[in-house]
Amino acid sequence: MHACVCRLVETVTPEYCQLNDVLNVTSPRSGYIASVVTSDTPHCDSDRHPWLVGARPGQTVNLTLYDFAVDDPAPRGRTAAATPATLDQATAGAGTGAAGEGCRQYGLVEDGGLTAEDVVEPVPICSDGRRRIQHVYQSVGHVLKIWITAGVAPTDLKRFVIHYTGRCLSPQK
Repeated sequence: MHACVCRLVETVTPEYCQLNDVLNVTSPRSGYIASVVTSDTPHCDSDRHPWLVGARPGQTVNLTLYDFAVDDPAPRGRTAAATPATLDQATAGAGTGAAGEGCRQYGLVEDGGLTAEDVVEPVPICSDGRRRIQHVYQSVGHVLKIWITAGVAPTDLKRFVIHYTGRCLSPQK
């Protein structure tokens, strides 16, 4: 027997997108942003309407990509675990851009950092095309902007969700 788990996915209306420049997530702790919401909601194209994810001050934001274009290699009834990357690996992998080997660009992320000097220029959110679930970014600060760039064109059938999670910073030793 298989257990199903329902997850709340962020939604917006065309009217909201016409009146606002950013799409605010509703849960600061954890939630899901689906490519189909951006691609299928009129006036919500992501190049002008990034998602704004804000954790609590003192937290960072973890982004995990669920890439439905990748066959799930897990045996039936078992879930394939994500292989978390370190911040350097995620940033280095994402930083290769769309032209980088093994990078299927699905979006961009801009990190608000802890101070104005920490602001990270937008970097690609990439899938390696091999794992359905993969860690793609760990923020420096507690605020991120996420632009969905794949799955927007009618001929681009990439379907994915990005799971965002606010995480407490580890105490310094």
